[in-house]
Amino acid sequence: MKLEHGHYCYTVMETEYYEGKGYMACVVIEDEPGYHHTGNPKKGVEPWYWGHDFEKAKAAARHVNEERGLTQEDVDRIIDSSFRAQNKLEAERNAKKKKRRSGHEAQGQEAQAQG
Repeated sequence: MKLEHGHYCYTVMETEYYEGKGYMACVVIEDEPGYHHTGNPKKGVEPWYWGHDFEKAKAAARHVNEERGLTQEDVDRIIDSSFRAQNKLEAERNAKKKKRRSGHEAQGQEAQAQG
C-alpha cells in the first residue's frame, strides 16, 4: 500500500477502542473501501493509539491531518469516497450472490420438472 500525499487521511472510530491502550488511529485511502489500522504487528510495529477520550482522539486525528495540509473538507471527501467504494463493493457482492441463488433456484425447478 503506497500512500500519496493528500490521498489519505487519519481518523478514529468508536469501534476501534482497545482496553488499556485507547482509540487506534486508522488510515482511510481515497476511493478504497474500508480503512487500515496504523502499525504493522507482523513487523513488530505497534499501532498508534490516541488516548482514551474519543473527543481528544478525534482532535488528534484532526491535528495530524491539518499538519499534512488537509482541511476538514478534504478529510470528509476522502472518507466519503471510501464509503462509496465500500458501497459499490457490497452491491457487487450482493449481485453475485443473487445471481448464484437464482441459478440454484432455476436448477431446482428444472430438477422438479424432470422428477
